[in-house]
Amino acid sequence: MSKIVQGKNVILSLYDGTAYLPIGCLTTNGISESQDVTEGEPNKCDTTTPKSQGSYTYELSGDAVMLALDDPDYSAKAHYEQIRTIWKTSRDAGTAINWSQAGSNVDYFGTGFITALSADFPTDGSATFTISISGIGEVLEVDPMIVVP
Repeated sequence: MSKIVQGKNVILSLYDGTAYLPIGCLTTNGISESQDVTEGEPNKCDTTTPKSQGSYTYELSGDAVMLALDDPDYSAKAHYEQIRTIWKTSRDAGTAINWSQAGSNVDYFGTGFITALSADFPTDGSATFTISISGIGEVLEVDPMIVVP
């Protein structure tokens, strides 16, 4: 019988300047990596179109249920209000944020810019939010926040 990775165990976290904080009440998260292909011009002897690697990009996304201020996990998680603060600090300083995605077969890390944060407040359900991050550079398997002496 195969053992599979459970999505509920894969946690997206944001670095707040001192530690990675898991996004609270995460319902889904994902990473999408892509590689562009550049097409050249065929020549007289070879009519096939030559191709080469273009730019590499990745995007992260996450959906979560909002934690209430009096939730016992509020201060230990990256809740909506804290993510807004991390985003504003990043924008004001012109710096990227650090993220981690742990719990699958390999833990991943990287830097990027928060590109969207939206909240939904249905009158008959739980408040939710969505975050999108555009990555910078490569997805890493080593935490860039660990300082090696």
